[in-house]
Amino acid sequence: MERSCAIRTNSDVICRICLEERGVEGFISPCDCSGTMGNVHRSCLERWLTLLNSSECEICRHKFKVRRYMRPARQFRLTQLPLDTCGDLICITVLSPLCVLIIYFTVEASVVNIKSGKTSGAVVLIVIATTIILVYLIWVYCTLRHALSFWWGSNRIVRLSTNQVAPARRMLTG
Repeated sequence: MERSCAIRTNSDVICRICLEERGVEGFISPCDCSGTMGNVHRSCLERWLTLLNSSECEICRHKFKVRRYMRPARQFRLTQLPLDTCGDLICITVLSPLCVLIIYFTVEASVVNIKSGKTSGAVVLIVIATTIILVYLIWVYCTLRHALSFWWGSNRIVRLSTNQVAPARRMLTG
């Protein structure tokens, strides 16, 4: 079995994140790292900072000037939520049709009570059903708000500020 080994020379500059050469996108040196550790593609660094949910260099601890954007809600994924929140969302999908049935039967029973002259019974039914529905809607609102805020908090897009980025430093060969 043959093995081939590529030896890089000092003139080969690679991105410290993707380990690729220059390619289409040039290198930048956005932090205090020197040598080969200082060269990085802008898109690689932004993707790395997004994955880490960080705004500083892991090596030199330089704080990057970044802007964070929330991902669009259409990219929402259930797999990234805690299990209890997923359980709540499943309960919402099961209980929503039941809530509609409660409204329907309450209206029907109230109409029957009003036609038979029992207005107090109709009022009691409407008050109980309204209370149940209001509590349910508040719970749905809080659950959805919690799920989205958790997801948005952990799924922000990080972009480097354009005024901070310097072109890559050349390595001195000697």
